[in-house]
Amino acid sequence: MNSRDAVLDIHNRWLALERAGKSDRTLDLCTNDVLWLIAGGGVLRGRAAVKRWLRSQPKATIESLTITRLEIEVSGSLAVKTADFRTQLRSARSGARSVITGTHVWVLREIAQGEWRIAKLTWSIAISAD
Repeated sequence: MNSRDAVLDIHNRWLALERAGKSDRTLDLCTNDVLWLIAGGGVLRGRAAVKRWLRSQPKATIESLTITRLEIEVSGSLAVKTADFRTQLRSARSGARSVITGTHVWVLREIAQGEWRIAKLTWSIAISAD
């Protein structure tokens, strides 16, 4: 598998985990020292900090998740992935629907031959009621 395909595989595995409601399992796709720059929410360093943050988020079911404008660039042992997203959620508590749109950026590192992990992640969002 070439580097671009390996990054695309991580992207597809991430989406499958999100759709299955297993967002904390996405950390398996990240480096131990991953850096998350959260839209409007500061910086998280390392898997443990990200896991705590994910568990603190309101519970919701993903009803749909669409990716557009997916781009992957690879240079040596680094890769950058960008994509626009549209996610429709239903609150577990109130049943209210919301739509989140935005763009995310990943910086990935090849940690071993053909094995890639997300090292840095950030996104922008816009939230609206459905």
